[in-house]
Amino acid sequence: MKYINLKKIIIYCSIAIIFSFQLLSACIASTYTNETKSNEALSQVTLLDTYEENIASEKFSVYDFKLLNSSKILLIKSHHQVSQMLGVVVVNNENELIIFDGGRVEDSKFLRDLIVSYGGKVKYWFLSHIHDDHIGAIFDILNNYKEDVYIENICYNFADFLWYYDKVGDEAYVSVLFDEAKNKYVEYMLSIGKKVTINQKVKKGDIYNASNVDIKVMNDIYLLDSDSINNSSIVYKAYIEDTSMIVLGDLAYYGGYELLDDYKNSDELKSDIVVISHHGQSGVDFDVYKEIAPKIALWPTTKNIYENESGKFKTDMTKKWMNELLVEYNILSYPDNAMIK
Repeated sequence: MKYINLKKIIIYCSIAIIFSFQLLSACIASTYTNETKSNEALSQVTLLDTYEENIASEKFSVYDFKLLNSSKILLIKSHHQVSQMLGVVVVNNENELIIFDGGRVEDSKFLRDLIVSYGGKVKYWFLSHIHDDHIGAIFDILNNYKEDVYIENICYNFADFLWYYDKVGDEAYVSVLFDEAKNKYVEYMLSIGKKVTINQKVKKGDIYNASNVDIKVMNDIYLLDSDSINNSSIVYKAYIEDTSMIVLGDLAYYGGYELLDDYKNSDELKSDIVVISHHGQSGVDFDVYKEIAPKIALWPTTKNIYENESGKFKTDMTKKWMNELLVEYNILSYPDNAMIK
């Protein structure tokens, strides 16, 4: 009797294992189908199709989606041991550079080397807001690498010093130091016969062109009482031929809803690629990402934030949102830089 019961148990367990395996296989197949059905070109790219390239002596993981023709997007990793930053570089079809933010002071040497490897010139440098993990690199380049790097256009819209000071106290002096560095850089370039155009009050609807890339300013600065500096981020959208990318900076919850309100009667926020807001640890709400409806998400983050090692970030929620929106690829700025083609 005991033998018969044991035999039944073995049979039942075997059936359960087989059924579980079949169910798991079906779920994987269904997930793969849902994630790839909307874009045939993307569905052809797997982890086996990524490869590596070196720029300025650093490794880039290459994701060749064949979306950008001769252009590329570079997602720069943090060169600080643990701290977040945002640095995105678009290389157009004439090998001109368009940079969004750039990162911290610790990132400036690599960024300088990268720029030099492309001839030492930046066509446009767009800045979102005054936090040092976004403008520290350009600040250091303006001060210390002006002999190596020529920035033709610098574009931003920062609030007045007194507004910053009212919101964040002494942190407001970052804007003063940036202005001083910028002015000295412009004077130096004029002294060697090079013109630098400063667009310091970019506004919603402004469009800048660099060959096959158009960059549109998506908002006027939001001067809010909640999370004031992050919500003052200027959002940019790059049109790289038939592919679009929206860069949210550190736009936070209330700023996100201001952005939605600005575009409530249009689909202009929809973009193929989104640069995740505030490094994925917080930022805009689900409704903003839903309106953008991206196929690819670029995460300017670090391991400790993406994996939420401290337990204090909202990264897991942002990941959940990307899954709900059937984002096909989440590309991280760690452990290596990333190149999207």
